[in-house]
Amino acid sequence: MPYPIYKGLLRPKGEEVPIRIHFSDVSLVSLPSIELVERPVGLPKVCAHINPYGFLCYLGRDQAYLPRGNIGGAVVGCLELAQRLLERLLDGDSLIDTRDEFLVYWGGGDLLLDIPQSRSEGLYEHCSIITLPKNDAREEIWILGSDEEALVARYENWGGQEAYSNLILRVVDSVSLLGVSEEWPPTNLQQLSTWLKVADYKAHGGLMSVLKDAYRLRQNLVLLLVRAPNCSCAVLLNLSVVNKIVKARTPDQFMRSVLRSYPRNVKVSRLSPIPIDAESWLSRNLMEGYKSLAGKNIALVGCGAIGGYLSDLLVKSGAGFLGGSLILIDDDDLSMGNLGRHFLGFEYIGQDKASALSLELRNKYPEVKLHAYSDRVKNLSVFSEVDLVVDATGSEAFSQYLGENFISGNLPPIVFSWVVGAGCGAQAYLLHEREQACVSCLEHTKPGGQLSVMRREYEMKVKNAGACGDWLVPFSAPAALHAAALAAEIALDWSSGIFKPTLRSITLDYANGKQVKPISPRQRANCEVCSRSH
Repeated sequence: MPYPIYKGLLRPKGEEVPIRIHFSDVSLVSLPSIELVERPVGLPKVCAHINPYGFLCYLGRDQAYLPRGNIGGAVVGCLELAQRLLERLLDGDSLIDTRDEFLVYWGGGDLLLDIPQSRSEGLYEHCSIITLPKNDAREEIWILGSDEEALVARYENWGGQEAYSNLILRVVDSVSLLGVSEEWPPTNLQQLSTWLKVADYKAHGGLMSVLKDAYRLRQNLVLLLVRAPNCSCAVLLNLSVVNKIVKARTPDQFMRSVLRSYPRNVKVSRLSPIPIDAESWLSRNLMEGYKSLAGKNIALVGCGAIGGYLSDLLVKSGAGFLGGSLILIDDDDLSMGNLGRHFLGFEYIGQDKASALSLELRNKYPEVKLHAYSDRVKNLSVFSEVDLVVDATGSEAFSQYLGENFISGNLPPIVFSWVVGAGCGAQAYLLHEREQACVSCLEHTKPGGQLSVMRREYEMKVKNAGACGDWLVPFSAPAALHAAALAAEIALDWSSGIFKPTLRSITLDYANGKQVKPISPRQRANCEVCSRSH
């Protein structure tokens, strides 16, 4: 059965505009599509909110819905919004709106920028573009970097191959918003130059500079990146034809001759830059005022159920980037008994957890700096240059060992993370001052304790896994994820100078557990571990 299509008229400013309204989603989850059969007189060739097929973008996908009790009224509302939009466009708002949606009309292929976002404007030599091959899910991907050898090595696991080497890149910061022109989009140097003269004088100056750069450095291909307040765009200029034709003695003479006599001979490839460097995506992930873990040296002890997920969260928070490193420490191998609640999967069975996690994380994050340490921690030398220790072992004895060494001044701040009981809840704790409560002060493993998530009558249950001494605490994968998330949040707070509350908890077993509010507990006067230092 075909989807229903209705014909009718909209009357923006009294002008009759024939339309079709398409109901392509019989479940009515999506709003109807409205198609212009004829374009109203006075609309520019390139017009905001009208796609190349004549459909109106009159409302965002999730901004409204069709209520089941008044579908007819809702459709009338959609038509009214479409008519108001056309009236705005006829009033001349189209060019203003295209600035907000510039990249839609620019129509450039994606260019992933693997260069620091903080890089200042100017000329950069010896850049390169590699490609990742097309597959069933995507088109070919272009990636721009400043170090060809490092760039190819970084993406070789994904089939990265060199496309353009020894490129020169000119970066220009535009002071004006970028918008479209009447002759759009630019496909050659003449159209590009005409547009940039009107769009922004600095951007046009950058175009003239990159032509002079090409002459001076004897380049056939040059890349211009324009960073504007509303977006960024890039163009790849192919100067191979004019380099053969133009006879010039100076860069200025070459630039003027090309722009005056041969601008149509220079083909322009439009590109839409997408920053993928660590600095860029980390800034997207963080709330305002927060600092990432980038640049810090962090040691994660325990790569099991909690540590596996936590390692990924720490890397997503910046660990191992921008000069920092992440040390993964665990002396255990991944076994069949770990499957089901571990971050790693079947392909890593039999491998030591630290090395396997390191491999998995490098496959996900090409630039991350990791060190795998697959031996038991016998002394503190592995922590000698570490800024933060994260303990995800869930071992009370080992946690107390670390805590004692922190109190003695031998370790940096520590984040502890554990699953409570058999998945009753999860907790994480920051130990950053010697006057704080130590891990033993918390008495978190004691059912009914003030800071324990377990009620007094809580019973710990374990399962025998079949081997001598091989006992399993049956908690769910979400419990490990909660513990990892609490620890990652505390680590980010620590990096941002936020140290309280030091203890954070979540209750998962509401029948047998109790709530523990976020708190910064004080030392316990009779604590066996730290009372001597009170």
